[in-house]
Amino acid sequence: MNKKLITIGMSLIILLVVYGGCTEKQPISVDDNFELVSYSVESWKDRTNGSQEIQKIGDGFLHNNSVNEYRIIGIIRNKSEQNVDINLTMKFYDIQDIYLDSASVILSNISHLLDLSFSYEVNNNVFSSNYIENFDKVEKVLIELKEK
Repeated sequence: MNKKLITIGMSLIILLVVYGGCTEKQPISVDDNFELVSYSVESWKDRTNGSQEIQKIGDGFLHNNSVNEYRIIGIIRNKSEQNVDINLTMKFYDIQDIYLDSASVILSNISHLLDLSFSYEVNNNVFSSNYIENFDKVEKVLIELKEK
């Protein structure tokens, strides 16, 4: 009986160690002063049938004819004792980790000790010519944060 309980207990501990860090909300440290707390990617489709609203199709980089926009949504935490400006750069890669393109945005005057939500929309019609060409190939985004 004790061997069975020990085996079950050890299995649970191993599962917790292996899968414990797989949640999107686990902090991803980038710098001593700020961090990317979490982020997600959503796929959206264009307005149809005269509707003024676009519709979310699903999570991640989905590839079908109706997807024309990806949204990168996340939370940045300013851990410093002062306000900071952060340059947020998103680098886009294909399934083989080949770099396709990037986009940057400056988040200005983020208050100290504050979590800031951000959302960046990548539309297949409004980006560099290289990105439009590779819009359907994007499989991964790497987010870099640097103090400006």
